[in-house]
Amino acid sequence: MSRLPTERVWFPAKADCTWLWDLPTCWQGWAVVIGWWLALILGIVYLPTLSLPSFALPLFIVAMFALLAAVCYAKGDKLRIWD
Repeated sequence: MSRLPTERVWFPAKADCTWLWDLPTCWQGWAVVIGWWLALILGIVYLPTLSLPSFALPLFIVAMFALLAAVCYAKGDKLRIWD
């Protein structure tokens, strides 16, 4: 999918790697990263205090990484995995 000329990429593709994104290039990307870190830290600190099954914390961490990857995929450069 090609981007419109007015669309800004929040997460550029890493120059030396075909399957990773680099640090954000605009404030929206930085807001996502900072919010993601805050949510991850709060979840790691407070989830164990709740009476949840033992797999809740690892599932939360995996879900957080999946969420970040989805945002990077949607708002970042197209990766060159199969080029």
